[in-house]
Amino acid sequence: MADLQSLLDATAARERIWAIPGVRRIGFGLKETAGEVQPRWVFRVYVEAKRPAAELQAEELIPAEVEGFETDVLVDHESRPQCGPRLYPGLEISVYVPNSATGSGTLGCLVQKGGKFSMLTCQHVIAFGMGSENVYQPSRSECCGFECSDPVGKTGEMHREVVTREGKSFFVDCGLAPLVNKVSFENELHQGVLDAHIRDLSTEPLVPGTAAGAQGLATALTITKEGAKTGLTTGTVVEVCAEERFQSGPPLILWRLISKLVESSASLSITYDVAADEPLSIAEIMQRFQGEAVSATQPDPGGHPRRIHFEGKVFSVPGDSGSIWYDAAKHAVGLHNGGRVVQFKADGHGQVEVLTGRGEACHIAAVFSVLGLDPNTGIVVGAKTSAGPIVHVPATVPPTPLAIERELTRSEAGRALLVDVRRSQVEVRRLIEQRRRVTLVWHRHKGPAFVAAATNLGREGYTEIPQEVAGARAADLVRAMLDVLAREGSPELREIVEGRRELLTWLVENCGDLEEVVAHLEQEPSGVA
Repeated sequence: MADLQSLLDATAARERIWAIPGVRRIGFGLKETAGEVQPRWVFRVYVEAKRPAAELQAEELIPAEVEGFETDVLVDHESRPQCGPRLYPGLEISVYVPNSATGSGTLGCLVQKGGKFSMLTCQHVIAFGMGSENVYQPSRSECCGFECSDPVGKTGEMHREVVTREGKSFFVDCGLAPLVNKVSFENELHQGVLDAHIRDLSTEPLVPGTAAGAQGLATALTITKEGAKTGLTTGTVVEVCAEERFQSGPPLILWRLISKLVESSASLSITYDVAADEPLSIAEIMQRFQGEAVSATQPDPGGHPRRIHFEGKVFSVPGDSGSIWYDAAKHAVGLHNGGRVVQFKADGHGQVEVLTGRGEACHIAAVFSVLGLDPNTGIVVGAKTSAGPIVHVPATVPPTPLAIERELTRSEAGRALLVDVRRSQVEVRRLIEQRRRVTLVWHRHKGPAFVAAATNLGREGYTEIPQEVAGARAADLVRAMLDVLAREGSPELREIVEGRRELLTWLVENCGDLEEVVAHLEQEPSGVA
């Protein structure tokens, strides 16, 4: 009986098979008979289509054996990389940035703007790089240092901010990833095809909610979400906006959607020992889960009085961001951007976040408005194929270290500053993306615009530090961010902020470019202004 190695060594037999007209591929594998796999190694000979022997010429017939090796004739199928030749809502997508983090989330739906097709998702899903980064489905693949999956899109226009629309303030977290390469796509959901028209819940009849400033739908609305991680979940929209207070300013009615879980196949089961220095008491933490889909119980109050077990169903988990909320008529109503959580410090884990089971989404009408999408024609109708430029990436060459890091390492003070930056950058990014108070400060003072301006200057070879962008001052941004990070950050981050506050404030007020920053750090070994 043949084995794999004998098939590999049978060059003459394969040459005879390739000489037969119509052979498209020769596989090395097992025999299939009437749908059943047989434990026999054979040459699996693939043809475009099987035809009766009577219709074939003598030279087209594939023998049952060649050179003593058994054959199996099969119909060949087209091979497509799993990066997603066919795109539809609910698929996982990700962004790869060399030497940085990789973001992943959900493809919400396919939209069109100006005759071009794009994937709609959240800003925080695709905002890991600055510029036109590659977007993959589901992720970038690499073999022996070579990239072996082409991207399906490029990062494009993105927004994570509070915008005003018809006199109302909406929180939006959205982005477009224009398609590249030739991929087919359709807004096909598990329960049908997404309707061409969106539904604006901010304009429907409302009734007062139970909390001051909050409003809810006049009638209960059940929505469905298709996330890359949790699949199909349903919930009831229980809130369309709420009044919130940020810093010392006046309260703000902020429009966003909150859902209460109805049905989900995604479960949460985890146990933590609450840290002794956690400001919240055990009772306060458990109370925050009353009436939620996830329950909090003490499995061993006598032996482990600070241990809490969390159990229940959840509406979403990380990786679902970017999915569309839609109603029974398949109208999009929201763009999922996160789940509601309770935060506390746990032994051995630091700061943790436990999902309550509720979801949060941006109003889809506000998303379409800020992205310039037509609410009547923005959603793609019917199956289509993109005509984007083909992008092949034969290999990935890591970029050289950033110029700013190279320059800062020239002095002791610069190296110390870099250490603190690296210690805090992950938490700062997380706070900007997930802690609303930090997010609003960042965007109110035009943080993204300053980053984009600095990046563009760097790409052009300049080391200038932008002092003012869109009417906002860099010094005001730094002061405001230091203040909010000192309030919202972990004890370690607060320590870093307070230790670096004077230096960072002086640098942004007195240095116009990287050379001046480096010169100051070299003159002041302590790095203190």
